Amino acid sequence: MTTATEPTNGVSIRTFLLGNDQDDVSALQDELSEHGVLGTLGGELLQLTGETGQAVEKELASIIANLADIDLGDVLLGGWRLRQRVREAAKATLAAPGSEELVQLGSHSVTNTYEPTIDILIDKTAIHTFQVKLDIVVDIDTAVLVIRRGCLTDTRCGDVKIEATLTLDGAKLLHKEKQLQLLPFLHFAPYIILASPTEQPDDPAHADDPAHAA
Repeated sequence: MTTATEPTNGVSIRTFLLGNDQDDVSALQDELSEHGVLGTLGGELLQLTGETGQAVEKELASIIANLADIDLGDVLLGGWRLRQRVREAAKATLAAPGSEELVQLGSHSVTNTYEPTIDILIDKTAIHTFQVKLDIVVDIDTAVLVIRRGCLTDTRCGDVKIEATLTLDGAKLLHKEKQLQLLPFLHFAPYIILASPTEQPDDPAHADDPAHAA
């Protein structure tokens, strides 16, 4: 089990899939070329050959790489913020200054899907719209969240497995699964706000209401 308390720079999905190489756009461009993305689409895209085709592939790779610049820690924290127990604990610490709440989460997953589109224009006319899909799954063995003043101030976390898949028009370009420790990508600066001072704990009478279930 690892503990995260110090600020870090975080890890992005872009880095997770493409590595730390500064020329990661070229690596993604190679994937596009290997899959023959432009050639398989037919139509006017078949005209984009030679230097023109390479320029389009490079620009497409650059846009996709930037779209994948999503912080892994933000993905995980976004999932935790949606949990009723976490929200209620955060609001409880605001209602009782100086208090601390420990929220234990058993084995669970946080998933997110991003589906942006990219238009290819020739003479200001769209000739094709690429459908980008980025699926992210974070599997956590166990986690204990330390909450003070409505903020996440510390975590104690078991094994974390990350899985990310990048597809373009339904064709899988990149896929990676890896076991990671929490510390490299969950960054505290020096705390993470979970609830604002204006939020109050829910009425205990509704604790078992399905609409309030975690």
